[in-house]
Amino acid sequence: MQYTLGELIAALEREDPSQVVPVGFKNPHSYRGYYVDLAFEPALNVTVGEMLEAARSALGQTFEGYKGGEFTMKESTDVWIACYGSHGETIGPVLLSYMLGKPTPPPEWWERKRLQAELMRLQRTKVARRRATRVHQ
Repeated sequence: MQYTLGELIAALEREDPSQVVPVGFKNPHSYRGYYVDLAFEPALNVTVGEMLEAARSALGQTFEGYKGGEFTMKESTDVWIACYGSHGETIGPVLLSYMLGKPTPPPEWWERKRLQAELMRLQRTKVARRRATRVHQ
């Protein structure tokens, strides 16, 4: 699961802004992989408040893409951690939980995983029924 900018802001707002994060992020910019997406540069020993300010500052801001073009960041924009001009990793509940020193994903992550597993089970059942029907015909 990848956070959008709005989801990242909401997640950071639930945390203690004075908490120091050994490996966090700062400096928002257009992501090299998808210019319409937002990336933050990795940063050492930043506070949750500083990360939140970086995220809030990007909302509604227009950035120039790595090879040109202008891209305005919205609440629905996907977020990444990457140095400028480089590819990186998605920021989602799991990565953020590790950054915050709470390596347990939030409940919505587990619920999404449960639903994905249930969908896979239903798809396998449907395929098995189709095969069984063909064999008996």
